[in-house]
Amino acid sequence: PPGDNNANAATDGDLDAAMALVVADKVWGGYASKAKELIGKIKQFETDVCPDGMILLRPGDQWGGCSDPGNRGKTNPSYFSPGYYRVFATVDTANADFWKKLAADSYTLLAQYQKAMNGLVPEWGYNDGRMEGNYDYNACRTPWRVAIDYMWFCTPEAKTFLQNVATFIDGKGGVTKTGYANNSAFIGAFADVGVALSQAKIDSYVSAWLGNTGMDDAPYFQATLRRLYLLVAGGQFLSGL
Repeated sequence: PPGDNNANAATDGDLDAAMALVVADKVWGGYASKAKELIGKIKQFETDVCPDGMILLRPGDQWGGCSDPGNRGKTNPSYFSPGYYRVFATVDTANADFWKKLAADSYTLLAQYQKAMNGLVPEWGYNDGRMEGNYDYNACRTPWRVAIDYMWFCTPEAKTFLQNVATFIDGKGGVTKTGYANNSAFIGAFADVGVALSQAKIDSYVSAWLGNTGMDDAPYFQATLRRLYLLVAGGQFLSGL
């Protein structure tokens, strides 16, 4: 229930909080134990090892993943944070192989989803490649999370994912012309795709985003994401390494 901090965690928030603790320890010190503790809780309660050996990110600590009979194999692609996992491997060194495999398995699913959705991903997915929902206010964050992995680690799988999104964007005429909502939650994430392409491309995408008129960025969701997306676009999203 609301207010009960011992249950019903959302995995995306925990991932972002753990990453923030890693960065806080790098900048100010004193947060290493808290970061490692939360990373361990994420592993324990918000991931699953499926029968086929795939490591799957659960949407929360109470549901989803391969161990939930009511939502067996369910996951949220927009929570996948492969760049974070690689950093977590340097903090939770005893489980480094686990975090690296979670990153690899996440890209396996993202590739399946993209193939079925013209370069984009669904709101919800399953470990066997099934999908639920279209590209919407959950899924729109996925390019940003993958762009972080490329910015920090130049991961080939991240570049392939982002190139596929760019093909979709360019096929529609640019980041502001995809037909999705006119706000930074969608447009800013599309702009971040350019980090894997070229300086000219990121400049073009970001200029189109920031020069776009009529965007509805007042609500907290798109307003918060706008700031996070800008940090990636400007190369200022810290890894803590």
